[in-house]
Amino acid sequence: MFMEYLEGEGEVDPSTTLAKFTSNNIRRMMFGERWQYADSSAAIKVFTDAMKSLHAELALLTLADLAPLFRYLPNVVRAKKESNEAVAYVQSFFRQMIRKKIAKRDSVENEDFINAYLQAHETMDEKEISNLVDLCQDMFLAGTPTTSATLNFIIIHLLNNPCWQEELFHEITTAFQGGVPSMEDQSCQSWRPQSRRP
Repeated sequence: MFMEYLEGEGEVDPSTTLAKFTSNNIRRMMFGERWQYADSSAAIKVFTDAMKSLHAELALLTLADLAPLFRYLPNVVRAKKESNEAVAYVQSFFRQMIRKKIAKRDSVENEDFINAYLQAHETMDEKEISNLVDLCQDMFLAGTPTTSATLNFIIIHLLNNPCWQEELFHEITTAFQGGVPSMEDQSCQSWRPQSRRP
């Protein structure tokens, strides 16, 4: 689906597109559903903007944690306010998704994190829901920027080093023998790509 989107779009902003790709995979893992890549609705934009805001303000908020006196600086006060608004929106979004899953817990058989959590906890009081909201927030905050930044880093180096592109393509086609990769290949020990670089 991601490749179809890229082929249809032509030029894209890799940082935004890969952040959406990563966030989509986390959403699929957590909730068993995903956004459409071409969807530019307000709901997706508000969510992605809230996540960006949380990441952008992290350095200033960390500074205030290290030196409490800094929390009174105007930039830190602004960052705290924007961060609180973003957290409120993101947690509200997760809470809605969780409540939807709770309402359908007996009729839906998705293999996702939320359903696994619900199966492990027969009663979901407010404390358990808050705990689950925090887990969702941690997954998105820890997983989206790190993975998308790594993918951006890889793409930059592959674009600047065409010989690495050829080497990577050769290793992939050799390992999968022209087939489509699957999860079973992850544990495959039958191949060890040899670097052709000196």
